[in-house]
Amino acid sequence: MSLTWFAPHVLMQLEEIIKHGKIGICPGPIKILNPMPSGASWLKKNYCDRFKLVIPYGGHSVDWDIIFQANSPDCPPDFIFSNAPNFVSLDCVKTLMDWDPKKSNSLLIILKDLLQHYQKYQSSRLEKYSRVQFEYSTLTQETNVTEEDIEVFVVDEKEGPINFLIRLGVQFSGIPKIYKNEVGDTALLLVTFNGSEGTKITPKLCLPPKIEHALGSPLSWRIPAFSTDGCLMDYVPFVQESLKKRVEMVAYNFEKRMEYLFEFLEYFEGSYLEFDRDLASKATFLFEQNGFYFIFHIDLPQNFPLGKPSFTFRSIYHSSFEKPFSTTVMNYPYNQGWSVRTMLEKTIEFIQQYAVVFQQNSVQNGSSP
Repeated sequence: MSLTWFAPHVLMQLEEIIKHGKIGICPGPIKILNPMPSGASWLKKNYCDRFKLVIPYGGHSVDWDIIFQANSPDCPPDFIFSNAPNFVSLDCVKTLMDWDPKKSNSLLIILKDLLQHYQKYQSSRLEKYSRVQFEYSTLTQETNVTEEDIEVFVVDEKEGPINFLIRLGVQFSGIPKIYKNEVGDTALLLVTFNGSEGTKITPKLCLPPKIEHALGSPLSWRIPAFSTDGCLMDYVPFVQESLKKRVEMVAYNFEKRMEYLFEFLEYFEGSYLEFDRDLASKATFLFEQNGFYFIFHIDLPQNFPLGKPSFTFRSIYHSSFEKPFSTTVMNYPYNQGWSVRTMLEKTIEFIQQYAVVFQQNSVQNGSSP
């Protein structure tokens, strides 16, 4: 859909919303649907001035129709709320009363205000569900999670699920920059209550894909399971602490990998060919010993220094199966408690010793061009 179909003053507001990318807590793209003009079809410049906005909310979405006036740029927009027609009186929305058509973010400010009203409306519907109401009240009163940190969504069906989308407030400052988004990353916990009283509770951690990749696969780490007799006021802080520790560990491992590689790069300043600056996961050097040149490659596992680096020796003279003759070595002196300087010294000793063996193997087992 082309935004150029919209009246200029409407286009200005929509571009700001698209630029911002998010209105509430819930991730996902904001959709602009069903653009329509209000003027007669025969008009030469019949710009669109009304549309439907689909806003991610609480693990679902809300659909709001927004109506401008193409020929009256100063007039504030009108709204039709299809999800909950009476959740707020527009007279009570202060940002709408203070509408300033000259500011490009005026509609965005109103939408944020409306979403807060919608959030309060959904929270008020929990009165019908004693167990869920208890979870909400204790979570917002007994932990550092505030009402502004939770998007509540109550499905209209009697036994339909109820969602809490909870902002966990965990920072990702220490992990590699390649995994971060420019607009900031947010850790969310989606808690679904099933059944008429919400007795079955299912939690799901929601992370940006890059952050999820940085923290490792579910096989290496996952959030704690929710106990059948547990409460969110105990469980959510437990998840926050678990996620925080995982982030700290990833940041620590990254820092140690950087420290390790830079120790090698500084010592072998004139010998390195390339290294991975983004993840500090590998580096390649060209070495010479007694007139024999070879490539030396370091691969660092994500859990370094607990995980041991692998060393690959690659010949520049000989090949094997149409590839450079190479040997990967893991059996060498190593202790995760050593300083990086000691690791460097031990590695130099090992390279000097093994280069002789590798040269012999390369000559005997490799093929010359």
